[in-house]
Amino acid sequence: MRITIDGTDADIRIEEERTLGDVLAALDTWLGSCGRRICGIGVDGRELGASAVTECFRREVVSVETLALRTGSVFELLAECLHEALAALDDYRAADFRERESLAVKWEDGPAAGMLAEQRPELSLRMRETLRGGGQGPESLAGELRLHLAELADPVGQLEEAGPEVRKLADRLEAFPLDVQTGRRERAAETVAAFSSMAGKVLRIAGILKGYGVPGNEGRIRETEEREGEFHLCLTRMLDAFARGDMVLAGDLAEYDLAPKLRALHVGVLELGKGAVQ
Repeated sequence: MRITIDGTDADIRIEEERTLGDVLAALDTWLGSCGRRICGIGVDGRELGASAVTECFRREVVSVETLALRTGSVFELLAECLHEALAALDDYRAADFRERESLAVKWEDGPAAGMLAEQRPELSLRMRETLRGGGQGPESLAGELRLHLAELADPVGQLEEAGPEVRKLADRLEAFPLDVQTGRRERAAETVAAFSSMAGKVLRIAGILKGYGVPGNEGRIRETEEREGEFHLCLTRMLDAFARGDMVLAGDLAEYDLAPKLRALHVGVLELGKGAVQ
């Protein structure tokens, strides 16, 4: 079987795979490690529609002469999913009560929902809740989807724009023990919530930038991953202490560990980003 990927012959040897589904699963895993996904399949010169894919998976490899695959960047495909989610929310707002259930089922059964669940599980859950009549509401969720689209479109610009807020949050983390000691628990809780949101943003953008795979940027990627590991460990300890009501430990971790680590992670990811877009 001759295999082409984006029009180029692929030197791939079929060994244990017996069906086309076996071959496609192996290729999708391999492409995923390169930051790409299969977005189109052609068999023996015929492009397959969504309805024909399942039947195609059962075909024996020996019955296929050519397999032509089209691929797309994971982040390009994710952006398409986010646009589809925004369109689904527009349809939801325009629909009457009786139509909304079918819109929810249509979204959940579509490929965009699966991609979103894989790449942004929290957004996927909120999308499902909103289309089922609960959650945060379509307007609020649409704003969050647009924020994720902005991160994909201009990750470095988003990091630079977030710089003042990161520095402000780091200062608030250093003041966290004093807020707790002086009874300002509400402000302390707001700090934790704002910090968690910003940390998620910086880590998401780190994932996007690492996915660029720019030659010569390997050193920055390793440094960023080391910072991420240290940051995750400290963040987990701090949130656990906060949840248990151990404000002394939570305060120490916030002031002496998380504040400097947040600043360092932001700077490191920004350096990674500038290296990726050069």
